Amino acid sequence: MGGYGSGRFSYSGRRPTTSQRFALDARFLHRHGMLREGGRFSMAVEYANGPVADIDAFYTRGGVRMAPAYHSRDKRPYLRLDDLLVEWTDCNYGGSRPWFICPRTGCGRRAALLYWASGFACRHCLGLAYDSQNEQPLDRLSRRVAKYRAKLVVRDGVPNQKPAGMHERTYFRLLGAIDNAAEEAALYFHAL
Repeated sequence: MGGYGSGRFSYSGRRPTTSQRFALDARFLHRHGMLREGGRFSMAVEYANGPVADIDAFYTRGGVRMAPAYHSRDKRPYLRLDDLLVEWTDCNYGGSRPWFICPRTGCGRRAALLYWASGFACRHCLGLAYDSQNEQPLDRLSRRVAKYRAKLVVRDGVPNQKPAGMHERTYFRLLGAIDNAAEEAALYFHAL
């Protein structure tokens, strides 16, 4: 009765996550010079868990113009894509940052990432959650412990020495955090 994973949140009731969708990242495109006049790029995306589509795009002043998508296998056009508007904002220390404007009707939100679901949209329009929002308490606890242990030199699952360059106070704080997480896990299992 009531083991690990039981509770009010079932796996089937979880929202789809951003990691389960193809993402188009304005920051990545800008970093690699594709958001300059005449910049071109291609991508292959899966359309509604069906065939993979090849999409060609190029940057024009003010946005990303998408060519119609084609089936990867038989090269037939099957999906018309909307062009994506790009808005630029100034950064505090010079330069500028690109943002996509969500193409869904009624949204218009600025987003660095647009996700694919039979067309591009922001995560709010698609109702996508981050992976961490679907975690159970023990999953969150184990992720936190893994983050602490990654900062330490660990041998056989036990942190055995302070990494070079780490302050002693930081080292003991991380050890204490790992111990606190172990106690928290014990209390969680005791409560079940």
